Amino acid sequence: MFQPGCFNPGRPCAERRLVKTRYIELGVYLIDGYNLFYQTDFSEKEDLINALDKFCRTRHKDATIVFDGRCPYDLNTDFVQVIFTGDADEGIAEVLAKCNNPSQLVLVSSDKELRYLARQKRIETIRAEEFDFSVGKTKLSGDEKGRGFLTESEAREQLREFNNFEK
Repeated sequence: MFQPGCFNPGRPCAERRLVKTRYIELGVYLIDGYNLFYQTDFSEKEDLINALDKFCRTRHKDATIVFDGRCPYDLNTDFVQVIFTGDADEGIAEVLAKCNNPSQLVLVSSDKELRYLARQKRIETIRAEEFDFSVGKTKLSGDEKGRGFLTESEAREQLREFNNFEK
């Protein structure tokens, strides 16, 4: 089950419950933690979280970042909710499935299955490798440029499959 991160140091994450839907309704970035972390030059999760906090503060948005595993201590900031769970992809998929206001949520992940689930609900996506921490605008994926819900490479792949379809 998807559980918010520890709010008290030393308290196990298993004592927490599913993230409340209010985080989804605020207009937030839902971030696949390790997926983004490994696409950056940050050496510590705390550095990533601090960069996200600065990014969100300037944009007046919130972020929920989900990591696999357990939390050693409270990593939440004013603008970033940090969640540790047994399986981050499963937790993110659960949030995507329960999202009632897809226009207010942006998924940051390069995971194909999560991006597919997001596209089904018309949730905007940014690939982890395209996420820009600068205070300016992020690099927009195909979803956000208004070119539809497929990237160019995904569209080429589907066209190739369609053209090879036998009647």
